[in-house]
Amino acid sequence: MYRKWLAGSVVLLSTAILTACGGSKSSSGKQVLNWTTSTEVQTLDTSKVTDASSMDQLNNSVDGLYRLGKDAKIQPAMATSTKVSNGDKTWQFTVT
Repeated sequence: MYRKWLAGSVVLLSTAILTACGGSKSSSGKQVLNWTTSTEVQTLDTSKVTDASSMDQLNNSVDGLYRLGKDAKIQPAMATSTKVSNGDKTWQFTVT
């Protein structure tokens, strides 16, 4: 019984906190993301990332040309169209 009460309390408290954080949009239309990590981000260069903190930052803030969607099917992310030419040696992506 205690666990059910505790779980219910946590859900209600979380809902109240998230509702309070909603608020209205700022008049300037500027969006700000505040990010907290356990360590300093070493690099945002995708070819040089070796630590978990930098990888988490990139995974949550960078979008690629494609992403895996439902049932692991490839879906466009930034790429709106793809053109392949020159015997599959040249790929041209149109991004949003």
